[in-house]
Amino acid sequence: MSHSTELDSIDSMSDSDTSGTDGGDPTTPREATTTHTSVTPITISWSDLGYTVATKPEGKKFAFKKTGKRFLLKNLHGTILPGELTCIMGPSGAGKTTLLNTLIGKDSGGKQVGQVRINGTSRKKVGRSWKRMSAYVTQDDILSPNLTPREELWFSARLRVDKPSSTVRRRVEELIHELGLSGCGNSRIGNVEHRGISGGQRKRASIGVEMITDPSVLFLDEPTSGLDYSTSYTLVETLRTLASKGRTIVSTIHQPSTDIFLMFDKLILMCEGHIIYSGPTSEVVAYFADLGYPCPQYTNPAEYIMNLAKIDSYIGTKEEGVERVKCLVNAYRSKQGLRRLTADEDPLNAEHQDSSAEADLLQNKVEKPSTNDGDEDDEEGKDDSRRQDDVESGRASEEAEVMDKSQLASATGGKPSSILRLGLLLYRTFLERLREPTATYLHVIQTLFLAIVVGIIYLRIGDDNDRTSIDDRKGALFFVITNESIDTLMSVVMIFHSERMIFIKEHSAGAYGTFLYYVAKNLAQLPFLAFYPALFSCIAYWMVGFQADADKFFIFMAAMILVTLVSASLAIAISASTPNLDAAFALLPAAFIPFTIFSGLLVNEDSVPSWVAWVKYFSLFKYGFQILAINEFDGLQFTCEPSERVNGTCIYATGQDVLDAMNLDKEENQIWASFLFLFMQLALWNVVAYFGLRFTAGRKK
Repeated sequence: MSHSTELDSIDSMSDSDTSGTDGGDPTTPREATTTHTSVTPITISWSDLGYTVATKPEGKKFAFKKTGKRFLLKNLHGTILPGELTCIMGPSGAGKTTLLNTLIGKDSGGKQVGQVRINGTSRKKVGRSWKRMSAYVTQDDILSPNLTPREELWFSARLRVDKPSSTVRRRVEELIHELGLSGCGNSRIGNVEHRGISGGQRKRASIGVEMITDPSVLFLDEPTSGLDYSTSYTLVETLRTLASKGRTIVSTIHQPSTDIFLMFDKLILMCEGHIIYSGPTSEVVAYFADLGYPCPQYTNPAEYIMNLAKIDSYIGTKEEGVERVKCLVNAYRSKQGLRRLTADEDPLNAEHQDSSAEADLLQNKVEKPSTNDGDEDDEEGKDDSRRQDDVESGRASEEAEVMDKSQLASATGGKPSSILRLGLLLYRTFLERLREPTATYLHVIQTLFLAIVVGIIYLRIGDDNDRTSIDDRKGALFFVITNESIDTLMSVVMIFHSERMIFIKEHSAGAYGTFLYYVAKNLAQLPFLAFYPALFSCIAYWMVGFQADADKFFIFMAAMILVTLVSASLAIAISASTPNLDAAFALLPAAFIPFTIFSGLLVNEDSVPSWVAWVKYFSLFKYGFQILAINEFDGLQFTCEPSERVNGTCIYATGQDVLDAMNLDKEENQIWASFLFLFMQLALWNVVAYFGLRFTAGRKK
């Protein structure tokens, strides 16, 4: 079955299904069900977990070398069980996003110490299978605006899951129903410019894209950010439903309402890189009340505990806040059997705390802490941590929960073939182009307009063979080659930056590699990149009146198309090597201005200093202009007025005389040699663009 037929069959499915919700009391803890047999229960545990980043020396903002060190996570221990909906909370800078990223294995440019275990096996030993077992929903919804939620899920499934088409369609419809997207399944997702589905529907579609592989673990970064109460409630209710089927779901969240807060099974509350509470959400109020911080009546408990975790809050002065945080840290550490902070240790002092955390690491590696805690979740976490130490030291007990090969196989599965994924990427790109005809129409109109304007300005200059027509010909040739190149550079940079985040997200999820994406992108844009210069050539060439020769016309068109392709690869190379659109546009002049100067028209090559003359070999304008100039002036004869003669001889009697004056000797600078140089540049910039994409994908990952 072809991609289009299969997708059409999905689009034609009924949208009459209603949203599947939990339906029970959101505050009542529930047992994890196992109705979804393909989900492998995953327990995530961590011990002695720390995370450091390099910092500049104190008081030296402009230092080049980062010699300082700051601990973002400080000797953390914990466990998250399957079937639990867990939230990580804390004020800004508490370390909640760092903890989430560390559990995922996302590289944030720092150094991790300690262990993260998946069902008792070190995450490093699980390896790439972890990517297939887990999914990550970013705070921003990175979706294709011209696709529908149903199409997004279908493409995500086909790119990432090696299953029969019927299985994929069934899985897509299950998720559409499960996530409550039945009513908008066939509506465009949209973006800021083109209105589409609502913010809550977009967030659920983002979750669906990651859930399509049926992962056992789902991480979310502030999924309710920017959503209203009703939408947030529906979203968290959906997460409860997903967790009830045996999945492990972990989400950072910022000050939810009371009923949304109580929908979470477990809370991990953080402050200054420490955990100050980890346990059932329903027991957090009683826990802090026992410590002498009762929650006032009619106060949102989530808001109150967030203020407890803040140094600067309405609860007392800053000095009182420091003491309160130290008290909360020590209370939790005592509960976990960890070393308390001493009287002279400041939880806010990064440098001092670093050494304390390192001491904790050494202490815990020598002697595991005992516990007198009655908190069941935390007890299981510590027992699991101790058992895994036994496993790694060869003293594993029968109780150790180790992930074996059969678990890995059931959790991961295979990938579709590269040929299938290449076809899917091509099909999706063409589909998105067809869904946004305005941009294509505008580009066609722009091309027609410029071709006609050039044709009018230089109308029939080819009919003249005097001295003035020589300059007009050179000006027309230079304009068409630079205009086509600069227009391509600008448009491709804008288009690519809008697509880059989708590539980074899907690449990080393991949908495809950089090479496959880059091949598909080049193949998909090739017809469009070739069409516009071909259309321009068909109009401008004949209106200007260049030589009426079929061979010369097709050489002209081929040169225009090749220059456009080189410009597009250069644009992608620039975009892939810059962090954002503003930086890319700032770098563009640094590329095309030197190329323009060394095009062969503005500056005579003989007058260029040798130490900068090498730039000309990278100028796509130079070789494009050479092709057009040799192609046009070869075979022409010119006349000149008596006043224009020197010693009775016409300076430019033939086209070869003009080429000689521009250092374009037809015999030495053949048209085909210039074509070869352009092909070499095309290869060069494609290689640069490819490795730029690989670097960007690796860094963002």
